[in-house]
Amino acid sequence: MPNWIEGTLKLRGSTENLKRFFTDFLGSPSYGIKPEKPIEELVETNFESTERWHEVDIKGLTYIKGTIRAFLDPCEVYWEGEQGTIALSVRQAWAFVPEEFAAISKECELDVRLFGFECGMEFCQEVEIIGGEVIFDNVIRYDDWTWECPMPHLGG
Repeated sequence: MPNWIEGTLKLRGSTENLKRFFTDFLGSPSYGIKPEKPIEELVETNFESTERWHEVDIKGLTYIKGTIRAFLDPCEVYWEGEQGTIALSVRQAWAFVPEEFAAISKECELDVRLFGFECGMEFCQEVEIIGGEVIFDNVIRYDDWTWECPMPHLGG
């Protein structure tokens, strides 16, 4: 069983590219054991609406396609207009794999920012990807994890 890094996935880009992420890159976490659920049971959107705002409701643990065990936790996000920046709750086995998110960034034309906590191995990881290129991938360690880390009980 892996340790998990847990934190935030931020996506920034045009409405059309954000919509593409939600319609093309999310799936059911079947683990090859049980049949996949239809994505409509896990992710609800208002993308057919003519409203200026766009909303996504992630109802259950949802797999991010193209990654090795990266998932979105249930949450709601929305943005207005033709450009947006959204923040989603994310977890991935062991650590974030920047190359996986760089491929998504490039294909969806979205900027990506990740920040996560892994209390089992006592590190934080911060990743930024612009235009499909990894700008930085920093691992942060603390001398006194419980005292210095902002969220010492996340992940693990």
